[in-house]
Amino acid sequence: MKFAHMADIHLGATSDPKLKELEMNTFRKAFEICIEEDVDFILISGDLFHVNIPDLSIVKEVVKIMKKVIENKRKIYVVYGSHDYSPNAVSIIDILEEAGIIVRIGRGKIEKGLFRPEVIVDERSNAIITGISARKLSLEREVFKILDREYLSSFKGYKIFMFHTAIDELKRKGEYYEGISSTDLPSGFDYYAGGHIHRRIEYGRIFYPGPLFTGWGVDLENTAKEKEEVFI
Repeated sequence: MKFAHMADIHLGATSDPKLKELEMNTFRKAFEICIEEDVDFILISGDLFHVNIPDLSIVKEVVKIMKKVIENKRKIYVVYGSHDYSPNAVSIIDILEEAGIIVRIGRGKIEKGLFRPEVIVDERSNAIITGISARKLSLEREVFKILDREYLSSFKGYKIFMFHTAIDELKRKGEYYEGISSTDLPSGFDYYAGGHIHRRIEYGRIFYPGPLFTGWGVDLENTAKEKEEVFI
């Protein structure tokens, strides 16, 4: 099995024409690498776009790029990030799913007071994929408290949990956004595909890929100079 994990892409975050071009070229190159490497599927752990209803010219290019993957019989799994989520309107993520471009992860239902996220089995690899969608201001933290962990433990196979929430143990001094403890994640998964922290991190089986590009200068600087952070 081989898969790609991306997060915090924030397409549309910059307004400068040259940066916009670099932003999209970086996204395109990442997907070209996925095709060249013949990955079985792609995970995007939130904030694909910078806003939930982005410029349609950006969406058009994204669809064109993603279609090359799905035409190759591969799936793209996406969980809401805090920038993707919309409490009152349809998000562009929902539109892409309705068009058959992506598969959204993070739906679920409450049963006996516990949240059961939808579990999807990737047809090509048999990987078991589930997760929790982000909300504004990290309000998804409350969902972790009522997660049906016994239900999730009943699934057997290679399991991936997608989320877009900071892990408190991994935050740096001065990073004040709300997060969860690593112990709040459900146990027994082989890969925890995180998003929201804009750094490349490996913490046991928890992974944050960091941004591909983004329009923030600090992200560009960190991506250029930093190595992956590995926590033992």
